[in-house]
Amino acid sequence: QTSMRARWVIESKFDPPRVNPRQIERSALVRRLRAAELDAILVQAPAGFGKSTLLAQWARALSQSGVGVAWLNLDEEDRHPEPFAAYVAAAVRRALGAPEDEAAGLRSGLSPAGELMALVGEVARSERRIGLVLEDYHRAECDELDALMRRFLERAPPWIRVAVSSRSS
Repeated sequence: QTSMRARWVIESKFDPPRVNPRQIERSALVRRLRAAELDAILVQAPAGFGKSTLLAQWARALSQSGVGVAWLNLDEEDRHPEPFAAYVAAAVRRALGAPEDEAAGLRSGLSPAGELMALVGEVARSERRIGLVLEDYHRAECDELDALMRRFLERAPPWIRVAVSSRSS
């Protein structure tokens, strides 16, 4: 078994943006995001309009209430289903509290897309609430990823909350 880490894990992809003490608190928007009962939340706006700041505040609020938070910064290299699925699975495993070596590897021998779908079942059985942020989805977006995300969202239990930031809809 080859671990994802040994092949191509970039740790900074899991890091939310740094908190700037002078940033505007978007408390009302964070409350609305937390109250939304949606499979996915799309935060769409041009560059510099505060998408990352809003989602970082949302993620912080979720974390403070005991929800596991998974953050994934996307780029053009994630435009292929295999690395995308592997990174999403690794991010969710981290939010579940898996040890780092376990979170980074593909444990089941499945393809990354298969692993991601298997992980949906694992989260469903754990009933652990997870907030997943996919930052800069527009950089990786393509028909294959859109199909994979649709499949993921269709099968995900309601306690996985997904927020996507994008410059395009």
